[in-house]
Amino acid sequence: MKSLGADLAIDYTKEKFEDLAEKFDAVKAVKEGGSVVALTMD
Repeated sequence: MKSLGADLAIDYTKEKFEDLAEKFDAVKAVKEGGSVVALTMD
């Protein structure tokens, strides 16, 4: 993943991305039946 430009790769089977302190710009892949939530801030 880092060779593709990712600063951080997350294994969703071992950790919850929502519990990490890092912020994310994009989610490249979503498990079938999964969800993507987009948050914006004014």
